[in-house]
Amino acid sequence: MTSRPGRDWQVPLDAAVWSPVAAGEAQLVLSPASVGERPALRLDFDFKGGKGFVVARCALQHELSDDYAVAFRLRGVGPANNLELKLVDSSGQNVWRHVAANLQAPARWKRFRIDSREFEFAWGPGSGDVPKDLGAIEFAIVAGEGGAGTLWISDLEIEDYGPPTPARARASSALPGFDANQALRGIGWIPSPDDAHPWIIVDFIEARTLGGLIIDWRDGAPASGFRVRASSRGQRWRTVYATPRAGGTRSYVYLPNLKTRFLRLEFNAPLSGAVLEPQSFEFSRSIEAFCYSIARREPRGWYPRWLHREQTLWTPIGTASGTQCALMNQEGAVEIAPASFSIEPMVMVDGRLFSWADVGQRQELLEGVLPVPSAIWETA
Repeated sequence: MTSRPGRDWQVPLDAAVWSPVAAGEAQLVLSPASVGERPALRLDFDFKGGKGFVVARCALQHELSDDYAVAFRLRGVGPANNLELKLVDSSGQNVWRHVAANLQAPARWKRFRIDSREFEFAWGPGSGDVPKDLGAIEFAIVAGEGGAGTLWISDLEIEDYGPPTPARARASSALPGFDANQALRGIGWIPSPDDAHPWIIVDFIEARTLGGLIIDWRDGAPASGFRVRASSRGQRWRTVYATPRAGGTRSYVYLPNLKTRFLRLEFNAPLSGAVLEPQSFEFSRSIEAFCYSIARREPRGWYPRWLHREQTLWTPIGTASGTQCALMNQEGAVEIAPASFSIEPMVMVDGRLFSWADVGQRQELLEGVLPVPSAIWETA
């Protein structure tokens, strides 16, 4: 079953397209049911006096936006157990889940709505990335009190909360051909050179939950810094980010879980121009996710391998009588003490920066066995 993002998408509840999985002695039987004229799925489970879990799984194909929700109606009878709603990507290896712990199923129909922000990465080689291509959806009953019971599920749908209409912008001034809307969908906004305190306002048409903002500067970031302010109606503004100075050609603004309709950027001096990319909640679900988001936009190797969601191997550095132990990874990065900072090598040759991603690597121990490691980089 295939679908592309829309405002919402009904997941079929025909028992024929769902498959049961049970661990150990537990049992799960799936059968069709109905709520009025609408189909429902019936789950009869029995843990046979033990623990374990049972899973109802539906294979599907659906593209997810960063801002989505899974909604369904539920009723049931039986003891309290954990109900896990799982999203599996198209590879079948990465899983996100929401856990309703010790859920006593309601005797009457109750609507549940699980926002994308409530799903946590569970496991898989994606190492915490966000789901994009959904390959399956699962309901897992994990034994708490265990026992036997029945759940009914109806009106299961995936709601897409991506922006229905494109944002628009206005600014204090602009050169011909470089108006404010070009900051969002074009070559960039350029204010008038004589605009001493330029500003630009982004209107999302309706309130959105943001995670941050990426700004690409036309001729480098303003040395005097900038401010980001938010408003629900465009009348009263609150400062959500401010920096007295900035540098480089790109700025990443951390705005975790910011719900707003308007964003306003203000500058203290004339500006050469900028391109703005508002980011969804997932951009800064956590400070680690924010760092992952930055590394994704930059050349591979400019950041440690783990920020590219890639595994690296480590070995200890120490002596038999030492009181501290350091770690070195296969790229040559050294963490000097437990829970301390790390140092990672880079080499500049004739104006070119070489990182772990640009060289061949091999590793050695002193005399082949001693905990004095070396990481050797080789390149032409």
